[in-house]
Amino acid sequence: RVHGDTAVTSERNGGATFAPVITLQVQGSANEEDVENMKKSLREVVKELYEEFRDDERERLALKSQYA
Repeated sequence: RVHGDTAVTSERNGGATFAPVITLQVQGSANEEDVENMKKSLREVVKELYEEFRDDERERLALKSQYA
């Protein structure tokens, strides 16, 4: 089971911070290979989410600069 929240906070310079909080709880019988596969999958998901966040932030900054 994976539970996560993503905090996006504004900074002084108008940017944002990507700060996910993820809790991973493994119950039952899981071997080391299964745990490693879950970690790998989680890293990939977080990386994809960060890339989406970064793209959204670039788009927001581009729009902001057009109106400046």
